[in-house]
Amino acid sequence: MEIRLFGKEYGVYFQSEKIVLKSKKAEHILYYLILNYKRKAFVSEILNVFFEGYDESYSRKNLNTLLYMLRKGLNLTKDSLKIDRNVVYLDVSKLKIDYILFQKLMDKSPSKKQGMKLQRFIKVSFWKA
Repeated sequence: MEIRLFGKEYGVYFQSEKIVLKSKKAEHILYYLILNYKRKAFVSEILNVFFEGYDESYSRKNLNTLLYMLRKGLNLTKDSLKIDRNVVYLDVSKLKIDYILFQKLMDKSPSKKQGMKLQRFIKVSFWKA
């Protein structure tokens, strides 16, 4: 499974084929969890961002439904994407995500070799035709 957040061809891919999720909101929640993978994403925060103005019980039911859709659509286990003690948890360790690769390259101490890797990453990710 590969998730691309950079470039023209952003999206979720499996064996080079783009996976189209049934819900744009589910896809947006997935991207939100990826962008916030270094910290806890609280249920209340996600409800405020994605379900502003809706009743809390309605919002929670919809969040659970959207997480279920993500698990099914991406073939993730319940342990890979879950709500645990009011925190939404996405295990990114088994996913190839360009944003996380970019973050890891940025976090490493700068060196000529790392700079070359970062330049290649940017060239490949952003300048695909």
